[in-house]
Amino acid sequence: MRQQRDVFGRHCFLFLSNYIWTYSGYGPLKTGIKREIDEALRPGVYALIDASSADDLQYLHTVFGEGPCRSTLATLQQDYKLNFHYEGKV
Repeated sequence: MRQQRDVFGRHCFLFLSNYIWTYSGYGPLKTGIKREIDEALRPGVYALIDASSADDLQYLHTVFGEGPCRSTLATLQQDYKLNFHYEGKV
């Protein structure tokens, strides 16, 4: 995904937004996402965060306002930095 950032970058934050919206229980079924499915999707979600620009992530943070979606975004970003983001340190 990182290699295709120029092509897909403008759309990644929209996919991320839909995932967070559904995860937080605002999707079509209003039930959230089951743990097994979330575990399978999580690497892809981290790739979406990686491909999204800082401006796009800030935009999502602003649009979600206070509530579960903003909290989910913050948690995902923290987990991404801890578990997925490569900083090149040896």
